Amino acid sequence: MKPVRSMISVPGHIQAMHVKAAKSHADVVMLDLEDSVPPDQKANARATVIKSLADIDWGRKTVAVRVNASDTRFAYKDVIHVVEAAGPIIDILVIPKVNSLKEIHFFSCLLDGIQMEKNMARDIRIQASIETAQGLEAVSAIAGASRRLHSLVFGIADYSASIGVGLTSVSGHGESDEEVYPGHRWHYPISKMVAAAKANNLLAIDATYGDFKDMEGLRRSTAMSRAIGCDGKWVIHPAQIDTVNQVFTPSEQEIARARSIMRFTGKIFKDGKFWLAEIPILDLMTQGRTKKETYEMVADMLESMVNKDGFKIEVFKGKREIFEVGASDPKPMVSLLLQRKRELSGLSLAQVATRLGLKSRNTYARYEQGYSVPSVQKLNELLNAVCPQTDIVINESSIPLTSK
Repeated sequence: MKPVRSMISVPGHIQAMHVKAAKSHADVVMLDLEDSVPPDQKANARATVIKSLADIDWGRKTVAVRVNASDTRFAYKDVIHVVEAAGPIIDILVIPKVNSLKEIHFFSCLLDGIQMEKNMARDIRIQASIETAQGLEAVSAIAGASRRLHSLVFGIADYSASIGVGLTSVSGHGESDEEVYPGHRWHYPISKMVAAAKANNLLAIDATYGDFKDMEGLRRSTAMSRAIGCDGKWVIHPAQIDTVNQVFTPSEQEIARARSIMRFTGKIFKDGKFWLAEIPILDLMTQGRTKKETYEMVADMLESMVNKDGFKIEVFKGKREIFEVGASDPKPMVSLLLQRKRELSGLSLAQVATRLGLKSRNTYARYEQGYSVPSVQKLNELLNAVCPQTDIVINESSIPLTSK
């Protein structure tokens, strides 16, 4: 899953802004058909979005389209017209004002039909916007409503209106909240949304910060978002992108810690003329004529099994016969581990999901398919489900990162 640190929203009917957004540093560009488009411009906005999707070079950008809410006369046309014309270019469909899982089912079924009709190979994912009291109350059900779900996003302005509290700024997006509330005013709803997202292996995205000239306020707001578990934040102005990206980019220390946690221990020893290396947790063994060659064989074997462009294994040498293997991107390693252990146990995805107490096998499958890296605690929980007959415990590494 690509990072969604920053997600910039641009009006669907203004193509010049689409071009600028595509050249920005935002991880995601969202072409908006909802709030930023006047009612008499909705049809024009659809046509403009379709043209932009086809004509603009989006590079490695994640491209999203926000449609109108399901209780409007615009929603079904937004989906049918835009997705039929430009579906293969769209990564995410953003659904506003989601109050129950019924809205997710509605849009998911529409996408299913279009995907079959147009023979689209790739799923369009869904970002559900939690911006009402009803939506927050149903957020757990919403988060598990469809395999297409990608993320949940919090909407401050509409949520404020739905619970009957006044706005503290012209934009209504929380930049003056400290004047009326002694703390983080939206800690509870965002935390509840984050918990629902993470329980279903989705991303959690915070709302925009309205004052695009207040960089320090934006930094504080973004740091708070990250601290309570959000993975990214919407932005309304290009000037906000770099600050948001910076806050949501892991530091070198955090990256090193993540890499150390997701490393697997092996043992290397001499056996006659050859050196043998085994990684018990992966049930793998290889050999070489020298110690150096054997380490290279370990890396080559794992890289071949993962079979992903750009994936590289690093071997970390410990004392005596102990070594560890890891990668800058640990997700494929975790994916390989879970898949091997599950298949050796003879369990299906559905059986593992049942053992974990999950309603859908897709929630577990996202870990096995490498969409997300679990925490150490979560990985141990997953391993206990896929290897019921074996005690496996993953711990943080004790080998220094520099000992290669």
